Amino acid sequence: MTKNINDKNTIGGKARNLMLLDQRGYKVPNWMVLPTLTFGDESNEAALVNQFISQNDEQSSYAVRSSAVEEDGKQHSFAGQFETYLNVTADSVMDAVARVKKSASSERVMRYRKERGLEPIGQMAVIIQEMVNAEVSGVAFSVNPVSLNEKETVMSAVYGLGEGLVSGELSADTYYVTDENIRKEIADKQRAYVMDENTAGLQLLDLPESKRKLACLSDEAILELNEVLKRLERDFGGPQDVEFAFSKGQLFILQTRPVTNFSTKEKGEYTLWDNSNIVESYPGITTPLTFSFIQK
Repeated sequence: MTKNINDKNTIGGKARNLMLLDQRGYKVPNWMVLPTLTFGDESNEAALVNQFISQNDEQSSYAVRSSAVEEDGKQHSFAGQFETYLNVTADSVMDAVARVKKSASSERVMRYRKERGLEPIGQMAVIIQEMVNAEVSGVAFSVNPVSLNEKETVMSAVYGLGEGLVSGELSADTYYVTDENIRKEIADKQRAYVMDENTAGLQLLDLPESKRKLACLSDEAILELNEVLKRLERDFGGPQDVEFAFSKGQLFILQTRPVTNFSTKEKGEYTLWDNSNIVESYPGITTPLTFSFIQK
């Protein structure tokens, strides 16, 4: 892993956070970063990757994901904007790296950047991380990002890998923890993404009826994750948005980033007092076009 290069402008926001996780003793799957300095230098990139892969088990597979300079910051998360490739075989890593880098100039990324007043194309580093064959995965927040309750942690979890949860494709359990008191919303989890043992990529499997309505995280695992969330918030100086996985009973932190713009959100109930009479101004049936500009 490139630990001696610690400038965010060189390794990007996501890799910077992974390095801090390593330094502070969190359990993180083996990883490395191809810094922005190697962008376009394919021979140098290949040499770095081969060195990293040779240190791992021959049966290992990898996640290849972006680490743009502005990514996973307090102002801009870039969540879901860049391409990510999971369960990539060693001989396909460089191809996945090229596709991740290409996504930096995609139409959706350029539109995202324009809407936020950023330069059209930013610098991109790429992370290569050893895959964890997880029994349960998910996302968690050290604060409740909806109610803005700073004393409540929130966790969403699915069986297998977290891909279906992040994309919104699969139903997930949600757990709320306040002062170690756990409140659960258990979903009917019918399917799960797992690593395909025969080919690269993921496989979507049906879950047995007996598991579908059971909590996929035990109380012990929930409280362990809760403590880690509190520690992460202290170590990183603010509310954190975390991806996690449990494999063979061990908790892995796959990535962490600030909860975007949490500090700028107004807390409490918002009430608008208005003396306009909408019924008199817009009598009869209101069309969708009219409603779209009067609703506020």
